[in-house]
Amino acid sequence: MRRRYRKNYKIYIILALVVVTTTFTIGYSEVTKVLRTNIGNTTIKNVNHEVHVTSVSVLEKSTNSTCSNASFTATSVSGISATLSAKDTTPYCIYRIQMFNGYTNSGLWVDSKLSSISQTNPSGATTCTSSNNNATLVCDSIRYRLCEDSSCSTPLSTNFYVNKGSTAAYVYLKVDLASNPNTLDGFSQLGYGFNLTFTGY
Repeated sequence: MRRRYRKNYKIYIILALVVVTTTFTIGYSEVTKVLRTNIGNTTIKNVNHEVHVTSVSVLEKSTNSTCSNASFTATSVSGISATLSAKDTTPYCIYRIQMFNGYTNSGLWVDSKLSSISQTNPSGATTCTSSNNNATLVCDSIRYRLCEDSSCSTPLSTNFYVNKGSTAAYVYLKVDLASNPNTLDGFSQLGYGFNLTFTGY
């Protein structure tokens, strides 16, 4: 009597990790026009505002993903590198960028308002689609989002203010996948960038 052996096959799905390098540049524009008038139509001159970055930190990440600490200057954030693990159901990295609005010149100190967001598409991507006034970009299966809240439910918009004074304002960058990680092969994208322009208000 021949014994029949049943083979048990194990299927190993190996997905290379997604490597994302993101450069986040915050720019501000000086006020070069009269912003408003007071009673009697006397113009207000010497208006100053200056948005500057004061800290960048990894706020949250998925279990197996790696989110590097970034470096920053007063007007730029660089070195954000996210390795999103396919072991996670929803791999992600969330960064928090803290900003202040101060000034160094004499004159009136005013609030700053975000006037525009521009983007630089990463290399290594086939197709990129932007939305939410350039606050969101999906390149192939990687999604980059600038948000006004830590849960990233509100995209960054031109209603975003950095008020004058000592109160901090926060922008959140979330890097995650727009597709199910189980459907992906390994790939990488390098050199994605945001540029934010602020004007006095």
